[in-house]
Amino acid sequence: MTKQSFAKEFITALLSKAELTDATGKVDADYVDRLAEQLEKKMGLFVMGKLSADDLNTYYEKVDNKASAEELNQFFVEKIPNFAQEQKKFLDDYAYNFFNRTAKMKEALKK
Repeated sequence: MTKQSFAKEFITALLSKAELTDATGKVDADYVDRLAEQLEKKMGLFVMGKLSADDLNTYYEKVDNKASAEELNQFFVEKIPNFAQEQKKFLDDYAYNFFNRTAKMKEALKK
């Protein structure tokens, strides 16, 4: 069994909660993949925006040296004040906007 990424799990949960599933209650895997990729890109831009120029250079060096996800996360924790809270706020905002857009689309389809 393939380990699912956090982004895919998060998107799957959002789609399920928004009742955007097929008749059997499953979400479309391709849709999950596309939305998870977008979420990861947005989160990456969000995190990069919180780093100084010097910290960005250090981050790129770590990536070039194939630092583990744990090492990169620890780097963010050290360099971004209140990183866990910032990350939570980003995800909360993403979910809020997702549900808001979903509700508007569902309403438009009813007309």
